[in-house]
Amino acid sequence: MIESTSRTYHFDIDKTMEYEGISVSQAFEVVPARLKIRQLIEEELSTWYEKEGYKYEDESTYQERIIRKIEDIQPMIIHEVGVSSFDNCQPECFFKQGTLQFEIQLNGFRPFNIAIPLAEVESFRIHFSKLEYSAQKIAFNEIDQFVITYVKIFNPDNGKRYVFYNAEDETVKSPSFAISVPQMDL
Repeated sequence: MIESTSRTYHFDIDKTMEYEGISVSQAFEVVPARLKIRQLIEEELSTWYEKEGYKYEDESTYQERIIRKIEDIQPMIIHEVGVSSFDNCQPECFFKQGTLQFEIQLNGFRPFNIAIPLAEVESFRIHFSKLEYSAQKIAFNEIDQFVITYVKIFNPDNGKRYVFYNAEDETVKSPSFAISVPQMDL
């Protein structure tokens, strides 16, 4: 097992998950995002291990390759789980008077603000439920929130497009996950 600062839990891909002593099914709608991400990372590692992970290596080389593999796949998996969660959320918005910004909130995500020109504020507010989101880039922070670093928003009522981009959030430090790795057979 690769150590982590995350909460302790036990995981068995073929059975149920125990999260802080609570047993839950593998259905994603009841599993916390951290567990979804961890499960997918472990499944990917298991597949990699069966194909090529253990060939021609000593223990230290194997551990280095495992760490590199996790670093390669973790951002992609976080993004996939985040987009899936984003697509299944109903966003809410709050207009911030004096700033011409809307704060957009989604369950499980850190809120983000997007500036809207004054002439388009009313259309954005009225048609908020019909807005179309695309090209999301999503990270996961250490307090178990998804963080939107980039998203395009289209208002079909007026044909306007808006882009949210936060370069600071692109460097969000991803949490450590207590990943169970396949043991090397020598």
